[in-house]
Amino acid sequence: MLYGRIRGYTIIEVTIVMAISGVLFAAAWGIFGGQNNRTQFSQSMRDVESLVNSYATEVISGALPSGQTYACSIGATGRPVLDTSSQSGIGTNQDCVFLGRAINVTPQSSNLSIYSVLGDRTVHNGSSDTGVPAATLAQANPEIALDINGGDVWLSNYTLEGGVKVKSSTITGASGEFDLVGFYNNLTNNGASASLLGQAYQVTSNVKLCVENDPSCQPASVTQWNLCMVGGNGTTALLSTKIAPSGVTTNVNFASCQ
Repeated sequence: MLYGRIRGYTIIEVTIVMAISGVLFAAAWGIFGGQNNRTQFSQSMRDVESLVNSYATEVISGALPSGQTYACSIGATGRPVLDTSSQSGIGTNQDCVFLGRAINVTPQSSNLSIYSVLGDRTVHNGSSDTGVPAATLAQANPEIALDINGGDVWLSNYTLEGGVKVKSSTITGASGEFDLVGFYNNLTNNGASASLLGQAYQVTSNVKLCVENDPSCQPASVTQWNLCMVGGNGTTALLSTKIAPSGVTTNVNFASCQ
């Protein structure tokens, strides 16, 4: 009876097998890693889109989305100020109106800061109340929600997931970077939110001055905000937000953007 001769693998054969296995593993890892990065980037873009929509909806609803109570009055400068040590309930703060949200982005950063903005319900000359309902953003003397010590109240910070960063923040019809965009109550129906107003700023000093419509921030009305984002692998996508009186319409385009 004949038997086949059993022999072991040579070092060269083992080396070839290991090399081929390494190449296959690297290829599989690259495909998996690339797919994972794309999934994270896509999810991060959708999260920001949802965030923008939710803030616009809050403004349309006309009520500050916080269960926290506070006492709001008009300070010596004619702008709203909060006293959280003397909480009287949101329904008793007749001097102030919730104007909306201002979103501050920083190019090459993953961080977004969202400010709550309050306004005067009636037109004020300094601290003197004229009794006339504020009909424009300027008449409402917009101000970040600040307490009597100048501290930010209801400031929210949001971090983009997966290492995604802001590449640019622009508005249609104007040149330059507009890194602060406000979604505001347009003050129809005596201060009740019935429609939306978009305002954009070029932050050259600080957010507080820009919200107050300081000329140095070059405030401009905005009908479309274009937020270009970049993922960790260099992939870009554009979140376009159209702002109309009835609300916002958002669209994410996974394509090259500047």
